[in-house]
Amino acid sequence: MKLKSDRFVILISIFMFFCACEREKIFDSENKNPGILGKVTNQSQQSLPGVGAHYIFLDQNYQEFPVVRNPQLQFTLSDSQNVTLIIFNMFNVPVDTLIESQMLPSGVHAIIFEGTGFPNGVYRFEMKGETDFAEGDFYILTYDMYKPNGARSLTQTDSDGIFYLSAKSLAIGMSFTDIFGTKMIADSVLIVLVKENYSILTEKIKVDTSEVSQFFFSLNPQK
Repeated sequence: MKLKSDRFVILISIFMFFCACEREKIFDSENKNPGILGKVTNQSQQSLPGVGAHYIFLDQNYQEFPVVRNPQLQFTLSDSQNVTLIIFNMFNVPVDTLIESQMLPSGVHAIIFEGTGFPNGVYRFEMKGETDFAEGDFYILTYDMYKPNGARSLTQTDSDGIFYLSAKSLAIGMSFTDIFGTKMIADSVLIVLVKENYSILTEKIKVDTSEVSQFFFSLNPQK
């Protein structure tokens, strides 16, 4: 009887060892920049792939930024010239070209950027003319936690239920001045996790800009 008991203890120990190894493997943050590394499961602790990870900016008072789907980009031309206007994401990757080698007259120009199809985030526009140049940062907040349908997530969980958001992509500490006044992005964001047939999970997360912070999330099935 004692032998069976010892074998049981050994088997449990081996199981716990492999669980610990798997947990370490899941949260391997080596070679990742500071940010958020999350693991999403269901109530049975099974990994959930394909979960859309959104985030909503909070200002210095930890209030939500207003929803801005179609920001207005302004620049001034000293004379008539051919202009190209390109949109870049936070990683300096071009994501859209609004104007390409188009002749525009002198004066102030206001271009509406249709941002509905883009994930929440900070973007930069770059206007290159023959003699003039302008650039500027702006943000898009297309996701409304009360109307999530149609919003594009910044990333999704992989086959192991893992997602990663870098602190840079979350634009921690950046400030903006617009029609709503001057706001600075706080060190905390609202993470919103969305998957069909599951209830939306919204959680406030503090972002450490010096290391990778690891979090577990659990989604409940819709009733």
